[in-house]
Amino acid sequence: MLGKIFFYVISIAFFVIMFIKMMKKNESIYLTSLILQAIGIGIHFIGLVFKINLNLFFILLIYTVSVILPIFIIVCEYNHINLTEKIYIILAKFYIARNDYKNAKKLLLYLIEKNDNSKNAHKMLAEIYEKEGGLRKSIDEYVKVVDLDAQAYDSYFKIATLLKELGNIEDSVDMLTKLVNKKPDYLEASLALCDALCSRRKI
Repeated sequence: MLGKIFFYVISIAFFVIMFIKMMKKNESIYLTSLILQAIGIGIHFIGLVFKINLNLFFILLIYTVSVILPIFIIVCEYNHINLTEKIYIILAKFYIARNDYKNAKKLLLYLIEKNDNSKNAHKMLAEIYEKEGGLRKSIDEYVKVVDLDAQAYDSYFKIATLLKELGNIEDSVDMLTKLVNKKPDYLEASLALCDALCSRRKI
C-alpha cells in the first residue's frame, strides 16, 4: 500500500512540474509527457479501484511514462539538451531520406519559428534549398549558421561555392579569403580560392 501511495505522490508531483514547464515554455515535449503521464496514472488508478492485478508489462509501462520519462526530460533540460529540437531534427532527417522535402521543410521551419538559434535546423534547411535549386535561400540559411557559429567552416565554404555558382565571383573570393585566414589548413578552401582567383582574372 505504501508503494502505491509513494507512486501517486511522485507521479502527481512530476505531472505538476511538467504542467508548469509547459505553461512557461509552450513546447510540445511537455504536452506529450503530460498526456503519457495521465494515461499511466489513469491505468494505475483503474487497476487500484477495480482491484486488477496488472502484469509486469503494464507496471513497467506505467512507471516509465509516469516517472522515468519526466525524470529523463528534467535531466536533459538540466544538461541543456533540447529534446524538442532533437526530435524534430530526427523526423526531418527521416523525411529527407525519403526525398519528402516538403514535410522536412515544414518541420524545420516550425522548429526555427520556435527557436531561431537552432544551427542544425538552419543548416538542414539550407541543404534542402540547395537540392531544390533555391541557391539564394540556401545562402541565407548558411549565413545564419555562420552567424550562430563562427567555426562553422563548412558553411563558410558552402556560401562561397554557391556564390560562385550564381556568378558572384568577388563575394565568393571574399568568403574564401576569410575562410582561409580563419582556417589555413582547410585545403579544399585554399584550392577553391585559387580557382576563384583564376576565374576572376579571366573575367
